[in-house]
Amino acid sequence: MAPKNFVPYTGLDPRAYHELKAREKKHRSIEDILHEIERRTDLMYGEKLIPLARYSAAYAADTFPAFEIVYPEAIGADWLAMTGWQKHQRDHLIHQPLVAYTVLKLLRGWNKENPFAIERTIKTNKVSIPLIDACVDTILFSPGCRYLKEYLVRMGVKENSELLNPCCDHQCNLSKPITERPRKCRACTLWKMMFIEAAFMAAMLHDLGYSWQYARMLMRAADYTDTITTLKYEHHKITPLSFANRLLYAVLNGYQFSAASQPVMWDHRVSDVIAKAFDDTHGLPGAFTFLLLCDAFRDYPREKTHTYPLRQFIIEWASVAICMHDMPSVYRGKSKIGEYPEHPQLRVSFDKDPLSAVLGLADYLQEFERHSVEIFKTEDALNCSNCRENRCGKNLCPTLAFSPSCSEVEFHVKQNVATIIFHQDDVASVRNKNYFIHKSDGEYLSHFSQTGFLDFSWLGIDKFDILAKLKAPSLRKGPDP
Repeated sequence: MAPKNFVPYTGLDPRAYHELKAREKKHRSIEDILHEIERRTDLMYGEKLIPLARYSAAYAADTFPAFEIVYPEAIGADWLAMTGWQKHQRDHLIHQPLVAYTVLKLLRGWNKENPFAIERTIKTNKVSIPLIDACVDTILFSPGCRYLKEYLVRMGVKENSELLNPCCDHQCNLSKPITERPRKCRACTLWKMMFIEAAFMAAMLHDLGYSWQYARMLMRAADYTDTITTLKYEHHKITPLSFANRLLYAVLNGYQFSAASQPVMWDHRVSDVIAKAFDDTHGLPGAFTFLLLCDAFRDYPREKTHTYPLRQFIIEWASVAICMHDMPSVYRGKSKIGEYPEHPQLRVSFDKDPLSAVLGLADYLQEFERHSVEIFKTEDALNCSNCRENRCGKNLCPTLAFSPSCSEVEFHVKQNVATIIFHQDDVASVRNKNYFIHKSDGEYLSHFSQTGFLDFSWLGIDKFDILAKLKAPSLRKGPDP
């Protein structure tokens, strides 16, 4: 069940919405696109994809109205990418709802009897609390999260609000789950609700920017090397500076808002980061597109400008996680793994950005049931007249097979070590996954060094042990390899 305590997130301008809907009527509907995908996939993949795609569309109808306009094109683009010969030969349509599922499991626990808990020491006593409680405590009491409270004040929340000044005792009550703390501490409950909704929204939409990467590939092929950093809304050009007052821009500025004494070259560094991220990632283009599409339908203020600040804050916060989940290449820059990164201010540390840290971890863990496509040629006597008449010869019919290579992921934390085990279906996928674990995953997690992109040391996790291994024979699909 999708969390929707704060829906609707913004006031909707019905005129703008219906005008854009009318312009887009010439495009195919979501159901038309899903029918075309169903025709082109096997039964196993189609039975998983269609219900989850409909769920995504229904969720977005309540939370992100513009999504129903761009979603048919996103489905088509993902299909082309999955079956093409570029690097993105993996599913994203099933992947995004399953990342949202993984986020909820990380935050709430696998079940009531087996919650995922974080151990911490308070007054020499070891206690365990759910991850969502650790996230809320970090927001409330970590100096690195001060920018979130500053942004809420900018949005209209009063500085003396209980949301920004929790009444719970840091030393006494943080040893207890939020549900067992004093009832009067409503700040914990509100932050918990906002965090879960922002995390779920970001997970459902975190790969929105892949269409930018596809377009970038075409431009590289045409030897067009200028960086695209301009969006368009009607006849207006929207540049990253158009978002300079938003939470996302503060995050790109090292998780802080511009100060009066800020060095003059810092704005240029942010511009360089944005240009690089538009060039090499799908996270930042996805975040800017998400904000622009949300802004396009917002009702122009007639009275006070900041209505429903907590609801709008969820959108702003989700855009940060959408952006930051795919920023390790910009963070690393020209530095090698283990070397000091080129843009250290972009590191996603749990003490500064627990939302992006949780989404990044969930995105990494969600390999189970993630389909890829294998293309081979075979005789298709049932559907091909040439095969039936033995005229194909060596030019056999192309066949597309959709299947996941990983059906189970194991994740647990013991003392200061987090262990991740990917249970793969065959030897080839084990070898392939372990290759990427060794080659690039140290760039993402604090695996080989203390300069990994995701930093969970605030929770006491100093190391990630990551391994892919062959699934037990009783659970494996098909014959033993």
